[in-house]
Amino acid sequence: MQSKKRKLLDLLPKEFVARMSNLLADQAERFLNCYEKPPTVGVRWNSLCCDRETFFNRFPYRIAPLSYCQEGFLLEEERGQIGKHPYHNGGLYYLQEPSAMTPVVVLDPRPGERVLDLCAAPGGKSTQIAARLQGRGILVSNEIIPNRARILLSNFERMGVSNGIVFNSRPKQLVDVLPGWFDKVLVDAPCSGEGMFRKHPEAAREWTVNLAKSCAIRQREILDSAGKLVRPGGVLVYSTCTFSVEENEEQIFRFLQEHPDFRLVPITLPVGQPSPCRFIPEFAEIEGCWRIFPFDVGEGHFVAKLQKISGEEGVATEWKKRQRCSVFESFWKETFSDEIPSRLLMCGDRLFLLPEKTPKELLSFCLRPGVFAGEVKKGRFVPAHHLSHSNVSFRPSHRCVLPDSDEKVIRYLRGEQLEGQKGLEDGYCGIFVDGVPLGFAKKVSSTLKNHYPKGLRAL
Repeated sequence: MQSKKRKLLDLLPKEFVARMSNLLADQAERFLNCYEKPPTVGVRWNSLCCDRETFFNRFPYRIAPLSYCQEGFLLEEERGQIGKHPYHNGGLYYLQEPSAMTPVVVLDPRPGERVLDLCAAPGGKSTQIAARLQGRGILVSNEIIPNRARILLSNFERMGVSNGIVFNSRPKQLVDVLPGWFDKVLVDAPCSGEGMFRKHPEAAREWTVNLAKSCAIRQREILDSAGKLVRPGGVLVYSTCTFSVEENEEQIFRFLQEHPDFRLVPITLPVGQPSPCRFIPEFAEIEGCWRIFPFDVGEGHFVAKLQKISGEEGVATEWKKRQRCSVFESFWKETFSDEIPSRLLMCGDRLFLLPEKTPKELLSFCLRPGVFAGEVKKGRFVPAHHLSHSNVSFRPSHRCVLPDSDEKVIRYLRGEQLEGQKGLEDGYCGIFVDGVPLGFAKKVSSTLKNHYPKGLRAL
């Protein structure tokens, strides 16, 4: 193991080591010594799935709470199969790099707010925002790369995000339709990924100074668009998982010079340190930015918080059209005890449940408007996986709860047909492991036909 750790340290580009030694001065040796240790693993409890006490009672691994994030924990044992546990499939927790939880802590989204995550895939920060919103308000999550946007969608489904709208668009498209509308905007910018070297050694092989400089150009464009999307009085948080000054403090310095309608809000966290004045001596407010290094916690992050102090408030038109679908309503009454949702959107045969006060302007080009509830096939409603995780209340006669120790759990996740459970009525039912939702099955006579998505099955 020691040889592998040394090998990673040897993989670091010499120019990167020189830059970090110059940047960190007397902390450089401490920083480089981190590459002799394995990467840390963070676990984030999903409050959309259960309360904190229930999470602690069910979670089967040793964890320690993070001082700066109420929903965050540090795994205190080998990672093992934690990403393949049925609780993970059910969205009880999200595996997230510990320092990567800080941007949302700084953003501090509150229930009822309009929040935008502009560079959202794979969805760690977006699902963290969603949990803090608790289903109230609107979360708009954008990812410009199509394959990564699909991963974002999958994590929205698994984590039970019900008030999210997903986009696969350039930031300018959002600026064109909803300038000055969002209460809070997060830009976790694509970067040179210097904080990923321990987790992904191949990133070290691909690193160059030119990569950092090219990332800085792209970040500048994204940050400028983000500034136009914040309402007066709103907050913009900029973050990266890299250490280069040109991708971090220089971005904020340049942005404030070109956008006098913003001010830097100083950050104080119980982990990490303020950006030192020597990085940019002419940037008097630089200590308001915050840096986390691997010797602090996790793999490292940069965070800056900006507030828009003037400008024009954006206006949106709420989508108020009320649509009906009789076969969906029949399915709902049979399966759930909640009231039938009123904000329905039919797109051909596909049906979506929209977040409250959804702007009409967003519906014309979004990838996923709210919860994908299912589709109408041959005059019948077939529910989608997203619906089973979206905090719906299954009737007892349509709820199949299995203990973690039951071999039927693994069989279900493999896509196998199960035997019907006593007390279940015919029709669609939810499959749960110890109360954590896994997905749908359909009871027909004495069997449960598996509806777990084929792309998620453990083969």
